Amino acid sequence: KKGCLVSSHPETILKIGTKDILYKTRDMAFGGDVRQYSSFDEFKERFLLSVPQMRILKQYRGNGGNGVFKINTTDFKNNLIGITHAMGEDGERMVTKTDFFELMKYYFTNNGMLIDQPWNANIINGMVRCYLSGAKVSGFGYQEINALYPTAGSKSIKPGRRFYFSEQCGLFRDLKNIMETEWVPQIQEITSLPDNMLPVIWDADFFINEINAQTIKEKYELCEINVS
Repeated sequence: KKGCLVSSHPETILKIGTKDILYKTRDMAFGGDVRQYSSFDEFKERFLLSVPQMRILKQYRGNGGNGVFKINTTDFKNNLIGITHAMGEDGERMVTKTDFFELMKYYFTNNGMLIDQPWNANIINGMVRCYLSGAKVSGFGYQEINALYPTAGSKSIKPGRRFYFSEQCGLFRDLKNIMETEWVPQIQEITSLPDNMLPVIWDADFFINEINAQTIKEKYELCEINVS
């Protein structure tokens, strides 16, 4: 017997379920210095204009850390670029500028693109996953150690267990309120996504920038949105 495929609508996935949603929402309160490269030539021309720095590159479509890289250009003067794959366990590896671009060229095939985010050192505060059903928050997950968690050694640390909380959890009440009253409606406006096209199950991952921040907008920064 053939099973039944359960999925969000393809148009919904294209609107909020690909990594370019980070670029579309870059001017929102939870956004940041996000850049988009739609072609390999554009990427080669623009990516290394500001060095040294630490950035995150994400392929257009993917999950589970596949095609997500931490890029370290602090040793660029020696023609060395550090790459750490979120799915890897071998930590950072150093490559030349030429080899770096050859590795990244693959992600532009089949109309692909790369999304470029600044490295967020506040990953050490853990990450909160906000689960939603339609436009309503339905729960939370907190994970202390995630992929690309910084280490003193050369090896990566495996992600830790995720702890789950209901939508009524007081720890994340501030995030629930702003998601339902401001951020989800703003995402819908930016993407022209009506209520009846929102997924039954989707989630948004947030960095916790400042645990005791004065305002909610200073506290959280969007890492990614997951739609399936």
